[in-house]
Amino acid sequence: MDASGSDAAVRFRVLLVEDSKAVAEIFAMMLRELGHEVRIVATGDQALAQLPQLHPQIVFSDISMPGMSGYDLARHIRQHPDASEVYLVAMTGYGQPEDRQRSLDAGFDEHLVKPADLDRLRSVFAAAAAR
Repeated sequence: MDASGSDAAVRFRVLLVEDSKAVAEIFAMMLRELGHEVRIVATGDQALAQLPQLHPQIVFSDISMPGMSGYDLARHIRQHPDASEVYLVAMTGYGQPEDRQRSLDAGFDEHLVKPADLDRLRSVFAAAAAR
């Protein structure tokens, strides 16, 4: 492990979909601190456009965004030939059991309640690596 507590041998290409620039920058900083390559986009349409070029291994997506919701984005990604195996993580302020179930039903692998801490992020990456 390196000084950040991450396994330096396991690095992921991450696509972060977040319409709040401030939230996106802070979250990206945390992900980079863990040693991952991060690209930020603000909309679901931008995320779909990035899939063929970036080939992300993990997508963190906000749920409540203007235009395409995170739920719709997850459904599109699950049908996309270049990204059907991507590990999808919902990011939201809602953490009730029905919110989590709605995320899973849309195709997300995990449901994170914002703000996520580094330990929770480490567990997400460990789950993705074990898959």
